[in-house]
Amino acid sequence: MYPKEIDIINEGNGLRILWNDNRVSMIPARELRNACGCVECQSMRSKGNRLSLALLRDSANRIRSVDLPSSSKLLVTWRDGHNRSFYSFSNVLETFPPN
Repeated sequence: MYPKEIDIINEGNGLRILWNDNRVSMIPARELRNACGCVECQSMRSKGNRLSLALLRDSANRIRSVDLPSSSKLLVTWRDGHNRSFYSFSNVLETFPPN
């Protein structure tokens, strides 16, 4: 499955993804940031700092932009400048199932 539309909603506090089967995933930005798989975020989580990501300043949990760098993943840039948040479509679908 792949996205037909991707909208940043609620002033950067979430994503709305319309998939090609016409189902929709509504994704809270804070949960998406906590699911970031980059080395920096993985390191924080491996040290038991999962909540550290959630407690970062507000801009850390607000989405600035979303790009599609390939046919199988999203790249989210956060308002705090963090720009290494890649999410495969399959992972997004599994973590944030559409309705």
